[in-house]
Amino acid sequence: MTVQLRRDAAHASIAQVTGSQDARFRVGQVVSVQVTTHGGKTALEVDGHPASLLDTDHVHELNVEVSIG
Repeated sequence: MTVQLRRDAAHASIAQVTGSQDARFRVGQVVSVQVTTHGGKTALEVDGHPASLLDTDHVHELNVEVSIG
């Protein structure tokens, strides 16, 4: 499901949901955003859920696809 996030420049690991097609995330909710690298692979997580970056509208605005399950 697609979720739109806006990150705070001072706190890159925290974002606020600005749009969501996913019932787990509501507009205005504050979520954690983690980027990790393990074994040469980079992974993105939103509140502990695996996610993939779809695009960025601005350096602090992210559109992500959050995995179900």
